[in-house]
Amino acid sequence: MIARLLVGFYLWWHGTLHLPGAGWLIRRLVPVIPGLHAYPLDIPDFGTTILDFRDSAAFGMLNVSLGELGDDEHLYAWIKKYLRPGAVLWDVGANAGYFSLHLVRIHPELAAVHAFEPNPRAFQPLSSLFHGHRKVTVHPVGLGRMNAEMELNASLSGSQTGSLVHQVEGSRHVRVAIRCGDDYARQHRLPDPDILKIDVEAFEPEVLAGLSQTILRKKPLIFFEHHFLTDAQIRQLTPEGYALRFLLKDGRLSDDFADRAAGGDCLLIPPGCLEHSSL
Repeated sequence: MIARLLVGFYLWWHGTLHLPGAGWLIRRLVPVIPGLHAYPLDIPDFGTTILDFRDSAAFGMLNVSLGELGDDEHLYAWIKKYLRPGAVLWDVGANAGYFSLHLVRIHPELAAVHAFEPNPRAFQPLSSLFHGHRKVTVHPVGLGRMNAEMELNASLSGSQTGSLVHQVEGSRHVRVAIRCGDDYARQHRLPDPDILKIDVEAFEPEVLAGLSQTILRKKPLIFFEHHFLTDAQIRQLTPEGYALRFLLKDGRLSDDFADRAAGGDCLLIPPGCLEHSSL
């Protein structure tokens, strides 16, 4: 009951009144209220996601359920620009599922979404939300260059910052399953992606290497975060014939590496699609 009152207050204070500070009360009380450790949030037309408010990703899901886009507003806008009826989206590094949730909710023309998340902490709200959903399939694995069991540096405060590559302050090691993307897609008969979104905290080179056959065959539009990658790594990630663009904070695209600090996402635009983008 107390947990429901606290979340209801957040939805009213933050979602209706648009005032700051609503999350402070939940963060202060979450250690002593067990109901906030597995809170069932009902999302109309989707289902119920189980949120653990000890994980900051739970607040991200609350905000997306209210229709807020946050820092991803321009990323969603560019995806919408390229989206076609019957498109297939792969969400690699899906976390709690708010990226997939938003796109499926506002783009009924999407035919299918495949969401990949190896972190058990993030997989719980992801799988509970889309359990039985007719368009969204969740996969409890990460994608990489080869099949392996790897150590994830999983943050104790927020599952969004877990990394297979770099150390995360205040983290614990979690053993997770990584599968070669091309092999996994073939074994599970997954439809090729028209749009490939990757958010894996510096593991992007491994994901793209493992999907080289899929990318060569389908030539999807690719989005990925570049925060933890060097200029040289980013250049090496660009498939033949693709155009690299940086998505800036104001929504513009740039091909200048000097603009990297003005945004966090890259677009890899396949041949034949460049005319739809404007710098």
